Amino acid sequence: MDLSRGFAIDDPAVFIPWAATVDEIVALLPTSPRYVATGYLTTQCTSLHGMRHVLGLHFHPRIDGRLDELEFFRQDGLPLDQSFWEWQEHLEHAFGSATSRVEGDEGYPQYAWQISEAQVRHLVQYRFGPEEHVRITRYQPA
Repeated sequence: MDLSRGFAIDDPAVFIPWAATVDEIVALLPTSPRYVATGYLTTQCTSLHGMRHVLGLHFHPRIDGRLDELEFFRQDGLPLDQSFWEWQEHLEHAFGSATSRVEGDEGYPQYAWQISEAQVRHLVQYRFGPEEHVRITRYQPA
């Protein structure tokens, strides 16, 4: 999957371009996203070859900003071990083998992919307990 221009969602079939405004993203989606906070929207979708999830769209700056990060999470309450390896399978199917793998928190590796102008990250981080993170961040042009 080429991330140089943005990210393709399978269902609904929508291409989410980098640097789009909140209004532009809302116009692309067939249903209204959830407005979580200024500069942060979420929507239910399927991407990464059949993975049903919530997609968080982060805009920078938060007010009148442009899309620069996508956050992927699930709400089905799967155990962490099952969720982690299912995400990893879908990420590898979409992006191939990770560019890097290092040891991470809670016994889970941290994976990263460098693709075009974006970085994909998959890891478990300990905050108030173990939290799984799947994010795609676009590099800001200089």
